Amino acid sequence: MVYQEIYNVQHGMAFGALMAAFPFMTGLSAGSFTLSTFAYVFGKKEYKAVSKYAVFMALILLGMAVSLLFIDMTQPSRSYFTMMLGNVTSMFSWSAFLVGGYMTASAIYAYSIFSHRDGAAKMMGIICIPLALAVHADTGFVFGLTKGMPIWHTSLMPFLFLISALTSGIALIVFMVITKDTLFTKKESNKIDRNLVYSLGNMLILLIAIEFFLDMSDVTTMIFAGAEEVEAVKLWLIGPFSFSFLVVQLGIGGIIPVLLLSLPNISRTYVGQWIAALFIIIGTLAMRLNVVLGGQTIPKTEAGIVPYTHLIGFVGYTVPQEIAVIVTLFILGTGAYAFCIAYVPQIIEKVDAKLFGKREA
Repeated sequence: MVYQEIYNVQHGMAFGALMAAFPFMTGLSAGSFTLSTFAYVFGKKEYKAVSKYAVFMALILLGMAVSLLFIDMTQPSRSYFTMMLGNVTSMFSWSAFLVGGYMTASAIYAYSIFSHRDGAAKMMGIICIPLALAVHADTGFVFGLTKGMPIWHTSLMPFLFLISALTSGIALIVFMVITKDTLFTKKESNKIDRNLVYSLGNMLILLIAIEFFLDMSDVTTMIFAGAEEVEAVKLWLIGPFSFSFLVVQLGIGGIIPVLLLSLPNISRTYVGQWIAALFIIIGTLAMRLNVVLGGQTIPKTEAGIVPYTHLIGFVGYTVPQEIAVIVTLFILGTGAYAFCIAYVPQIIEKVDAKLFGKREA
């Protein structure tokens, strides 16, 4: 039998869970890094205690996010051309330069912190803050500038991604600090000041409120827009993504944490702060899945809803394989983080002492 190609129509490669996890990890990285700059850029010396944890968290999460991109690519070697053949009109091209620049500048910033060069740390922090925010805002632009996808094609998308990045990144630091001080730190002198952790909880309330406002603005706009936008928002309100959106993203990731962080008898406890931080992280992951996967479930050439199994792409990852990849990366990242906290500061100080002589801490 002879087949003849009539139309030059190519099958699109959909974004699966791996690509939803990418903005999730870059968001955690951007939020963690921004928190690390409070002490060295904005002069909030009380935040020095969490800065070293936050900067390592930011670097490791960014490395995990980049690893996801290479795993998801059919031919990762072609990423070389993204850098060599830059296109100023492509948000993907901007991503390559922003991620590369952010990773390099963050590494220098971390070295400056642990070699006790506060002046250099401040300068690199000033450089890194816009890079960190731009990396995640750029991801929002990748989706927001995609025509024909009503869930994605909105000017609010970069702001939604950016605010949720700050929220989840700070929540991750709260979660990590409480876990470390409760389970692994015995001496009280080595623990983080509880009032500092509680102040981060107050910060999270404000960020959650801003994110909720943006979410409601996005949903309301789509409800009063065209027919395609109405069908899109139904996915979140009464469709297959309603539980993930209403219960997980807004309820578990928003309303419950605000209550936990607002009630006096709960907000001043480590248990309440820890649960609130964990729920915020879960809600942010749900937001990424709702946007990335939900935006692709309305077909352009037929009726009905595209099932998730059709959003896997040419690589052929099954759902269990995608989950296995993400879980494996988080396990490796946790190990890398533990190593960095335990050994990297001492390694940097020794190398710096050999190169430049001993410096006062």
